Amino acid sequence: MPKRDTNAINNGIGWIPGSDHNNNGFNAMLETNRAAIREDLIGRIVRAAARPCPEITEARRARHKETGTTCSLFGMPFGFQTDDYETITIGYVYRDGKSNTTYGTVYLSRELAEAAHESRSEANAADFRRKLEAMSASELNDQAAYWIK
Repeated sequence: MPKRDTNAINNGIGWIPGSDHNNNGFNAMLETNRAAIREDLIGRIVRAAARPCPEITEARRARHKETGTTCSLFGMPFGFQTDDYETITIGYVYRDGKSNTTYGTVYLSRELAEAAHESRSEANAADFRRKLEAMSASELNDQAAYWIK
């Protein structure tokens, strides 16, 4: 059996026989490559985890034609007459495509709703990136296996 080379270093891919342990230039290059690969992986995970903007739809209420009181379309008073009410748009909300329900804050315009979603997405992505950067290599690989398909 051949004798193992004691001057070999591990470059993360395999052992390089005959390498000098004090070769700081080569070690610095390896660390730079590892950092670049790690940063690229984190960026790919963050992009894969991003959620698209949900559908934005009008939020509607029913307003009594004489009194001006408003109520939800699902909360009409007992004994109401449809001729006494008109449907008004009070703003814009998000709609879930699967259950067709609306949710979230009522925004004055579609643009404000989109901007709010974008702002939340950027904050969530920055927070997720900080958490990924703090993870070990094995934890980061687990996250990559989950998010990148």
